[in-house]
Order: sequence, then C-alpha cells, then structure tokens
Amino acid sequence: MDFIPPHSALFNASYQEAPFTNPTIRVAFQSALQIIAQVLGVNAKGSGAHLADDLLVWFRNLGFTEDPDFCRAMEPYLEDKVLRARIWRVYALCWAAKSAMNLPGHFVDIGCYDGKTIDVMRRFIRYEKLEKDWVLYDLFDYHPTERSKQFHGPELYGKVCAMFADTPRIKVVKGFLPQSMTGTLPDLIAFAQIDLNSAAVEIDCLKIVLERMTPGGMIVLDDYGFKRYHESYASQKKLAESMGQVIFESPTGQGILIKR
Repeated sequence: MDFIPPHSALFNASYQEAPFTNPTIRVAFQSALQIIAQVLGVNAKGSGAHLADDLLVWFRNLGFTEDPDFCRAMEPYLEDKVLRARIWRVYALCWAAKSAMNLPGHFVDIGCYDGKTIDVMRRFIRYEKLEKDWVLYDLFDYHPTERSKQFHGPELYGKVCAMFADTPRIKVVKGFLPQSMTGTLPDLIAFAQIDLNSAAVEIDCLKIVLERMTPGGMIVLDDYGFKRYHESYASQKKLAESMGQVIFESPTGQGILIKR
C-alpha cells in the first residue's frame, strides 16, 4: 500500500462544548465543512487536501501519506478510525523517534494509553534493530479525577503488556505519575512523548525528563497546542524557557522540543 487516506471524523472533545452544543450551529458547521471537503476532494490521493487532526489544509504535498515505511507501519491499523483521524500526529511521532534513533539514550512514553501509537512507531523505525529500551508509563485503569478514554479499565494494562511481549526491551510500567518513574526511568533519554491530559502531572514529568534528556533529544508534548489544555501549554512553556529550551507549537496541536 502506497497511500493512507486519513479518516476525517471529528473526535476532539471540544466539539461537545459550546457553540457546537447549539444544534443549529452544529449542523451549519458540519454542512459547511462537508461542502469545503467535497470541493477540495480532501483525503483523496493527489488532491493536496487533508482533513484530519482538527486540521483542514490544501495545496500540500502530504508526502507522509505515501511514505513506504509509514504505510507499512500503519498497515495493521488501516481500519482504526481514531488512529487514522490523528494520522498527522502519529507521523510526527514517527519522525521524532527516527530523528532520535542514533542519539545516546533510551525512549520513554509517558501516558501510552493502549500502546497502538507506539506499535506504529516501533514498526516505522524498525525498533528491533536498536539497542535501546523503551519504557511505557500509564495508570491504565480508570482515573479517580481525570477524564478516562474508551479503553481505560482493569484489563488495559494486560493488553498493552501482551502487545509488546515479543519485545523484551519495551517495558510497561503501571502506576501513578511521576511516582512510578522512580527506579524505572532511564538515566539518559533520547526520545519522549508526554500525554497525560493533566497540566500538574505533565509538568512534574517534563521537568524530570528534561533533566535526563540528551542534547538533540526529542520531546513531543501531545496536549501543548490544544485550547482546552491551555494550562498545560502555559506551564510547559514557562518551564522550558526557565531551562533555556524552546517548544515549537505544531499545527497538529503537539509541542515539539529539541533539547539544547
């Protein structure tokens, strides 16, 4: 397969809030979006138009949708509408991980959820050829105070462990953060993703990760650019600046930090 058409469903929780709670506005918005999508021929091969990741763009190359390595990595998830609706974010993670492959240090994912994105990433970079650990953190179960996702629950931890059982260097750690990082976090980190949907916990984890990040290492902050996570944006930006770092706010909503 040499082309992955994104899935254009609107999954962002903000679409459940005002003004979209007004039926008239919601219908008008969806109708306008459908018309624009039809005119541009979005998500069709060669159209140069893309609707996913809460982004509508046109006059683009969209080369990642035809990248042979990325298409191969995504192949098991072609029917996964959520993953395909976030396909640009997934590719950004693949790019960041590949950029850090030859740097000293290990890989870390803080808030790995169901592990699917990490599975795509490991396939993309051919992780089995690397001499790096990859430590995955999550509570996995229902959180007492934060919004849970569809698959959060008592069985998720076991499912993620089973997904990576064929790769001993990928280690899955269950527990509250940042406490569960004690004794399990690598001393030197080349790549990290942080996605916890909680500003206070994310900033605690980011500080620890930054102190262990190798120069040139990549950190992807999943919540950085989304309006409903403005507290995450503000606190992460302030911390980065205090440590002499710069975060790029990507149109995908991700923040990308290259350790200086």
